[in-house]
Amino acid sequence: MNTLRLLKIAGLGVLAVVALLVLSVLASVVLSLLSAVVTIAVLAGLVYLAYKLYTMVSGDDEFEVESEVRNLEREFER
Repeated sequence: MNTLRLLKIAGLGVLAVVALLVLSVLASVVLSLLSAVVTIAVLAGLVYLAYKLYTMVSGDDEFEVESEVRNLEREFER
């Protein structure tokens, strides 16, 4: 009777260890994905700032870009 009780307790202990292992793997995956999202957001911000700096320095007019886009759209419609 005691042996069955000890086996049951040991089984529950193994189950608890496996559950903790699964939880730690899931937490690791979530943190990795969060890190990737933050990295992408930071890179996008840097690209945006670089673009803004480029347009300030080069003096390009945004209306010229829009008219070029319209011209390209007309060409694709033909």
